[in-house]
Amino acid sequence: MMTAVARTLENGSPYNIELEIIRRDGSIGILRSIGEAERDENDRIVRLRGVAQDISDIKRTEAELRLALKEERSAQIYKDQFLANMSHEIRTPLNGVVGFASLLRDADLDTATRNEYIDTIESCSNQLLNLIDDILDLAKIEAGEIEITKKPIHIPTLMYEVAATQDAIKAGGDKGKLRLVTQVPQDAETLQLYSDPLRIQQILTNLLNNAFKFADEGTIVFGVEYKHDTVEFLVKDEGIGIEPARINRIFERFQHLEGTEKKYEGTGLGLSISQGLADLLGATLSVESTPGQGSLFRLKIPLETRATTPQPATTATTNQRSKAMKTITVLIAEDDETNKKLIQKILQSTPYQILWAANGEQAIQLYRQHSGINLVLMDIRMPVMHGDEAARQILKINPEAKIIAQTAYAMREEREQFLKTGFLDYIAKPYIRGEFLAMIEKWA
Repeated sequence: MMTAVARTLENGSPYNIELEIIRRDGSIGILRSIGEAERDENDRIVRLRGVAQDISDIKRTEAELRLALKEERSAQIYKDQFLANMSHEIRTPLNGVVGFASLLRDADLDTATRNEYIDTIESCSNQLLNLIDDILDLAKIEAGEIEITKKPIHIPTLMYEVAATQDAIKAGGDKGKLRLVTQVPQDAETLQLYSDPLRIQQILTNLLNNAFKFADEGTIVFGVEYKHDTVEFLVKDEGIGIEPARINRIFERFQHLEGTEKKYEGTGLGLSISQGLADLLGATLSVESTPGQGSLFRLKIPLETRATTPQPATTATTNQRSKAMKTITVLIAEDDETNKKLIQKILQSTPYQILWAANGEQAIQLYRQHSGINLVLMDIRMPVMHGDEAARQILKINPEAKIIAQTAYAMREEREQFLKTGFLDYIAKPYIRGEFLAMIEKWA
């Protein structure tokens, strides 16, 4: 300040300075002082005159605007990168679907080649579905729309279910040299973890998928440990490992853990989603890794336990009732002609009697007219009346009605929402023939 004022006293140039001040209440503020020299009749500087203003609020607003501008620029850069990545991730499997679908038109194809093309189309289609699921999950996490539903979890049951799913995937792939070992301490049989089983299962599935992806042989250990007031799930593999320079970035989206010579499938979103879900659970997700030797992921969750009687995993009964002696009538509400045609092809060799409705109102009318309907497959989004409202109306007619939701709404937590509405179960589009038939067989 003195330099600016001294310069004004010396040559008469105006000053405009900002000073940090301490107010009477002890808070820090910014004071702007503007002044100029006043001269007498002999052009000599005789005094200074000026004004001072507390501009703390103005400076604060300016800082907020600069930060907002910086964040906007960062968001635009992120948006551009995201769109570029998504374009690549979508177009790659889509190219396989479109390309091999066109090759199927060749009339000279032998059976083996045709089946190979079909397998490729199914594989690329599954990649697209997984990508869509991941994008939806990531969007809901960032929007704060993921709901955490805590309930008692029998840890061994959860782990064996996750492991069984991975074994089934492994059996259909090329990972025959890999061995999955599930380690559950004996005392886990008498304890429950109180958390969200759906989200924990989702995280553990992502971790095991990565372990299978980045290892070709050796052992994958899937275990759980108790440490003080936490339960710690771990997934350890003997795969390619992670370079030290990349280990802090693997939880960022679109970070592919790739070697230098091999391209691994995947969107690069799984670990980012898992990290987001872990944060929502109040858990921590960490990794240790050595290049060429493997990685160890740990999911540490605050432990809320309750004494409980051991509960074995629920299995389907093998003593199912005989259905050969009666006709099974299934009411299907579906407005899309392509989906209807697909369902007709799936069911054409089954003994079921099928009734069709093009909207929710027709479904209600048909249900009133036919007393022997065993099962209702209800599309959710339809003209005239949506499926959820139609289901509520049918349940008013018959509270024991068996209604299955069939829909393209694919968020993982939506299944529970449909169950709360009164649906018995839920099958997501696109339909897999075996799953579709199994759903009818289960509930009809």
